[in-house]
Formats: sequence, structure tokens, C-alpha cells
Amino acid sequence: MKKFLGLVLGAIFVVMLPATGLAQDNLTININYIGGEHEKMFSYDPFLKDGGLYTVDGVDITAKLRLGDDVSVGYRRERVGLSNAFSVLEGVGYERRVTRDIVFHDGSAKYREFFGSFKLPKTHNHSLVLGVTKNTLVREWRGGNIKNVRSDSFTGLVLGGEGRQKIGRLTFDYSGRWYPRLNETVTGLNALDEKFQSSGYELRGT
Repeated sequence: MKKFLGLVLGAIFVVMLPATGLAQDNLTININYIGGEHEKMFSYDPFLKDGGLYTVDGVDITAKLRLGDDVSVGYRRERVGLSNAFSVLEGVGYERRVTRDIVFHDGSAKYREFFGSFKLPKTHNHSLVLGVTKNTLVREWRGGNIKNVRSDSFTGLVLGGEGRQKIGRLTFDYSGRWYPRLNETVTGLNALDEKFQSSGYELRGT
């Protein structure tokens, strides 16, 4: 079974914009800068894993429309570039080996999500998040005149939660998302539209 693990940190800029004809607190548009690391691992058995580790840099835009006191709907789109690639191997000698991927040339990750947010009573501004996602991971390697491209496409359900806390004039937003069963299609680099089942998680804070 193959598992996909991702962790995104560093959403630091938030802009809230009112929509024409709507109350200011009904529609918010958050524009976040994303910086951190992206790790994709293949689990072959309980002891053997390999994959890639990348530095990510990009932008996330989320639009959320409040339909009532307890329900909101939204759309999220994220695009990050991949750089500073490393190959990761775990399980050989029970050590984690990280080596630079010298033939990695370029890569990007795109994330799209439609979601609903449902406020949970008596939980101090916490909400349940339910949605669907489709995202892609594209990587390119070059060695001499040889060019290889691999594309991974993920679709599936999103389950999670989000919250907001205020300390004086400071507001802290955070969320966690779980992807219990992603349908993954792999093309390129000797893959012939291979199908896999994957899972993943994401933690965010602004």
C-alpha cells in the first residue's frame, strides 16, 4: 500500500476583502504565502519506505462565503513550486538516509478543494470541514539529453476541522485536514496510468 504524507507550514499573509453587495463579514478572501517542506513517501512494507523531500514556495487563495451563523462554503486553490530536492530512504539498516537528487530539474504541486464548514456548538469557535479535493504533483528530471516527467493526480474526500482564537487584536486561524482514501493516478517515468490508493494529512496555521 502506498501512503502520501504532506505537511505545509508558513501561511503568513492574510488579506480579507469584502465583496460588492455583500456584508463585509459574509465573504472573505484569504491570500496566503506558503513556504516549508513537502515529503512524498512510498510504503512498501512496515520497514521499507522511499520517496522525495522538497522545498516548497507558492501561494494559497481561499474564498469562503458565510451562508448563515453556522454554515459556510468555500473554494481553495494552491500552487507551489518544488526545489532543493532530496531522495529519502528509510528501513535499510533502520536508518533514515537523505541524499541530494542531483538530476531533479523542476516540479510543482497544485491543490484544489471545494468544502463546507459547519460550526460545532460549545466548542469555542471550532468547525467541522467536509469537502472534495483534486490535486496534482508534477516532477521533471534531466540527465544529459534525457528528460523524464512524472505526474501524480489525487482525488478524494476531505475530512477535518478548523478553529479561530483571538487574543486582544491578534487573531490566530488553524486547521487540520485528513485525506482517508485518495485515488491516485501516476503517469510518465515508466508508469502506464497506474492506479493506487493513498492517504494523507495537512496541518495549517495563520
